[in-house]
Amino acid sequence: MEKEKMLNQIRAAEEEIRELCETEENKRRMAFWSSEGVSSDYFHAIPADKTKKPLVIEFEREAYAQTLGYDLIEFYHDPYLHYLSGLQTQIFKFKNFDDDTPIAKKQPVFESAAFEKCIFGGDQAIYTEHDAVVSKEPLIKERKDLERMEYPDFYKGGCMPRTISFFEQVREIAAEDFEVAFPQWGRSPWGCAWQVRGLDNLMIDCIEDPEWMVQLLDFLGESRKRWTLQKNGYLGLPLTEGNIYNDEVTFPVVSPQLYEEYILPGEKDLADFFGGIAYWHSCGDTTEMFHLINTIPNLKMLTVSAWSDVAKAGQVYDKDKALEVQLHNYRDVLQPETETTLRDRIQLIKDSTKDHRSIVHACGIVCVNGFEKTMERLRILSETAREILD
Repeated sequence: MEKEKMLNQIRAAEEEIRELCETEENKRRMAFWSSEGVSSDYFHAIPADKTKKPLVIEFEREAYAQTLGYDLIEFYHDPYLHYLSGLQTQIFKFKNFDDDTPIAKKQPVFESAAFEKCIFGGDQAIYTEHDAVVSKEPLIKERKDLERMEYPDFYKGGCMPRTISFFEQVREIAAEDFEVAFPQWGRSPWGCAWQVRGLDNLMIDCIEDPEWMVQLLDFLGESRKRWTLQKNGYLGLPLTEGNIYNDEVTFPVVSPQLYEEYILPGEKDLADFFGGIAYWHSCGDTTEMFHLINTIPNLKMLTVSAWSDVAKAGQVYDKDKALEVQLHNYRDVLQPETETTLRDRIQLIKDSTKDHRSIVHACGIVCVNGFEKTMERLRILSETAREILD
């Protein structure tokens, strides 16, 4: 697509977002939240109070690409397409998902789930049909390789020259009243260790040489802190609460003992560095670690995944912590096991989190049954949620 034509589409999309931002519907949605968001990828925000339980619906990125008709390989290489598809995604969500996600004059630059590995010089695998993934080849093949690793420089390390250039191109394309958010380093030291060392190697390290594994985790945590300070200097921003993305923390791969002894100390260290953790996330089963996660200093919001026990979460987590509770996108939403499965799940979330600020979160939706059938299921989800949560 010619850049001039794409730029015209961008300006039209920006104008439409300006208009949608001022609508009564957007004001209704914004009233659910204490801030615009705590993450610069998909929408994650902290609810304003305990009385309103917002619903958030989110496609997986490949579903947005299929629906809006853009190529995921070009998405990661063309700054015009990257920015335009982000604007179009916001508009599509606002017009088609009957949920409580607001629209805003803010657009993130997204560098895929492999971003942290790429900072250290690793690769990602990019496909047309689904989102980019982490390459399988570890950066640290032998333990002695850690000795040659250097803290990644924000300006020069790994993918960063390309990331900074791409961000600046997007920021130059965007209108002055639209904020462009820089890609975030979200993964915990443990999640980064999975990426640079590989899961199999890391679990062997845990058994054979736990002291070395601690050195690796400390190195990765320190790397994030140094990178963050450089990033904030580049952007001219103060240090604020951070996020921890932790899909790699899931039972039984990670036991409560392993989490408490080796993983949690690094997360607490990050919380001290950032002055708190705004959002702690894992799509895995973290039920057996609720009581440990609860000890992270100044933790504001966390995910209770579809695999975790929401009733126990409501009992264990401090009442000042917000709970983002996931629906199972197949079992609850797209292909419910019974006629009452979805209703029962939403009611359980409402009852279990009555003393918390909480969210019903339908994320990672893909159009396995085709677009029309998927949208019909999401319509049923919205209607059911409104009946129970309002």
